[in-house]
Amino acid sequence: MRRSSRSASFQDKTSTDRRPHARSRSGPSELSWSACELLVVTLALLALFYVGVHHHNFHLHVTRLYAALGHPQAQHLLGQRYLTGVGVEKDSQRAMEWFRRAAEQGHPHSAYNLALGVLRNLTATQQSSEAQRFLLHAAANGISEAYSVLEQLASDPEYS
Repeated sequence: MRRSSRSASFQDKTSTDRRPHARSRSGPSELSWSACELLVVTLALLALFYVGVHHHNFHLHVTRLYAALGHPQAQHLLGQRYLTGVGVEKDSQRAMEWFRRAAEQGHPHSAYNLALGVLRNLTATQQSSEAQRFLLHAAANGISEAYSVLEQLASDPEYS
């Protein structure tokens, strides 16, 4: 059986490669960027420049964000910053507030710092039983300094 020339030419036209046609470029080294791509790359470079130049402020902002979200390590770091005045105005009351938040979530170093703050009258609440509770928690979690403070408290009749 012989095909007609008309059907053969139709099949030839329909069986051609159906892949989408790539944009023609004048050369392999030529780049064509859309305005959106240029904007994204520019913003990424500006963000990297900001982080490089202002990395201390950037770290503080990230730490504040995570502390506000309730992460105990970030709360402890923010308390350390307020206690020492690194990057922020020195404020022992705010430091103790952040240490308390972290200690209530079980952070041992914050518990130790908060206990010392209570004993040094840096907090609004000045209860030695609270200080002992936080020191016991810190000692139970391997903070060696907490052991020595507990021994000093045990030998001091004022705190017994």
